[in-house]
Amino acid sequence: MVLLVHPNGSKYWRLRYRFGGKEKMLALGKYPEVSLADARARRDEARKLLANGVDSSENKKAVKVEQEQEAITFEVVAIEWHASNQKWSESHSDRVLKKPRR
Repeated sequence: MVLLVHPNGSKYWRLRYRFGGKEKMLALGKYPEVSLADARARRDEARKLLANGVDSSENKKAVKVEQEQEAITFEVVAIEWHASNQKWSESHSDRVLKKPRR
């Protein structure tokens, strides 16, 4: 585990590891938002995954994609808002619903 310091002064916790014969680097967080103890805990979790044959960076990407798919999108909120406005005429209702989809 290393603390990577960029020329602009920003600091990032990184874990270097090998998986599938390739050297990789996993982001553990930004210092000081992630303390040394937290970075070590994240490192230990990543090492457990690696010991079980799971690539930590691929696992992190898969979790992020899953969270994005579960997130409430603007379209979902807009449709719920549109459904709550029952007093509109049908033609106005159709125009309002079609506008964001242009």
